[in-house]
Amino acid sequence: MKLLLYTEDFPQPGARAPRHSGIGRYCHDLATGLAEAGTPVTVLAPQEGGPATETAYRVLPLPRYHGRVVSRARAVRRALAQGAGHLLLAGDPVAHRVLAFGGVPQDVPRAPIFYGTELRALAPSLGYAGWSPLGLLRRAAWRRYVETARHRIVISRYAASQLSQALGRTVSSVTVYPAVAREFLATAPAPPRSGDGLRLLAIGRISERKNQLGVARMLAAARAAGLDVRCTFLGNVDAREHESYAARLREYVAGSGLGDAVTFLPQATDADKLAALDDCHAVVALSRTVGASVEGFGITVLEAAARERPAIVSTEGGLPETIVEGETGFAVPFADEPAFMEALRALVSPQRRAALGAAALRRVRAGFTAAAMARRFLEGVA
Repeated sequence: MKLLLYTEDFPQPGARAPRHSGIGRYCHDLATGLAEAGTPVTVLAPQEGGPATETAYRVLPLPRYHGRVVSRARAVRRALAQGAGHLLLAGDPVAHRVLAFGGVPQDVPRAPIFYGTELRALAPSLGYAGWSPLGLLRRAAWRRYVETARHRIVISRYAASQLSQALGRTVSSVTVYPAVAREFLATAPAPPRSGDGLRLLAIGRISERKNQLGVARMLAAARAAGLDVRCTFLGNVDAREHESYAARLREYVAGSGLGDAVTFLPQATDADKLAALDDCHAVVALSRTVGASVEGFGITVLEAAARERPAIVSTEGGLPETIVEGETGFAVPFADEPAFMEALRALVSPQRRAALGAAALRRVRAGFTAAAMARRFLEGVA
């Protein structure tokens, strides 16, 4: 079987870090794992300048996308006609739109890849119940695209449930979890330095969905209860819409007397993230669902696990799938202070943290690598 993976969101050649966005990173890791397992993979994606990054898969470069769906679909048809693949994978929302509306024959064997937020955004079109001719046409095109796919790939069991909910009926799908980047497993985790109490790390863009303000409130409650706990927020404000939220977060930290307990680490490199993970005792991810924006999985929790760090995650979206409850971490409702405090007290014990972290690392090595992605994919589409 030969695979053609078409995506508009993919690491650029010559980039300092070949892993940038969630779905771009996912496509890169899936292609790598499949190619290393002996499956021929061609990636059709925009590639602009710079020396080519060495990969296990073949890349067919595309120019930057300018919104021309039909011309983009023509490039996909051309790649298929040249024998680039027998199964067409589509790896991001723009790619799905091109294949659904650009004139690519619907009988081409396809395996679209879906994640949580995208499915929540797509649900109104898939379930449109109005009378607008345009709305009905859009609904028909999207449903045909999804329902006639040979396989539907999802990044978590939560995404699988969202797909069935959006279609209004149960449909089959193949769950292929993301992989942890190899650099997180390349070296032995360093023990955290002593002192400064219990150090937490929250990773992610500063935004309502990532809910750093909720973490800060839990931190204030913990310190009021006498726990010596601190937190580093690693992440950027990468959109204007999040600036007011970031300002509220900083105001709360200052007004709640958390100035000496909170550190902000913006513009962090991959090396900075690795160092921050090794310096913390545990990670915290209290994400919440905001409109169509939902945590489809939560790869940073598994990156922490690769460094033998346990996690406290929220019960939102696919985050509970990133841990084994009580064995590698704890899942709590994002605003449930008593549940958070119970999990936090469990992490005060160095012996309990070490046991949770060791189990988390074993789980990552067994099931969250590029090789594991390839194995799940090949078993699912066989």
